[in-house]
Amino acid sequence: LAPEVLERTEKLLGELRQLSGLTASMRRQAEQYRPVVEKYADRYNLSPDLIFAIIYTESDFDPDLISNRSAHGLMQVVPNTAGGEVHRWLGRTGKPSPSLLLHPETNIKYGTAYMYLLQNRHLTAIADPQSREYCAIAAYNIGTGGMLRTFGKSRDAAFEAINAMTPEQVRDTLLEKLSSRETKAFLAKVLKSRERFSMMG
Repeated sequence: LAPEVLERTEKLLGELRQLSGLTASMRRQAEQYRPVVEKYADRYNLSPDLIFAIIYTESDFDPDLISNRSAHGLMQVVPNTAGGEVHRWLGRTGKPSPSLLLHPETNIKYGTAYMYLLQNRHLTAIADPQSREYCAIAAYNIGTGGMLRTFGKSRDAAFEAINAMTPEQVRDTLLEKLSSRETKAFLAKVLKSRERFSMMG
């Protein structure tokens, strides 16, 4: 593994060990973006808690963060992949500029829309909505192909395997068998921190 991937994975695992309640700092940071998160969560029929958890896990609420993999902003949207897909889905051509993705509202819009597309375009063959959401969270980090390989050698085999499982079995399989240690830590942290953001009321 590349040193920066190891470093990010260790950071995620360290933060996961420290998670308990919703801290004052987390609440303050979340409140800053709450109107925008709720706006796009409502538009794309997603839970605000989930979007807050992805923002917290991806960037710790740093709107200016750019990773070494060119992931930008609060939800760490990559212009060439997720950003480009959302851009075209929104009726635009090409890909979003880095400056566009560093604008907090646009970043949240694109990241939330990508979660919507994962669940409603790429993973529609997964019958159970909870199973589909677990898979979408993992796919947000590793990509749809990498996530599906956890369950089968082909897309069809993977979807068949997922649909034969309970949501809890899907979640546990992802947490135990994903090929990427970073994605395991990402999924675990999103799920744990989502519980904490649900306390905001």
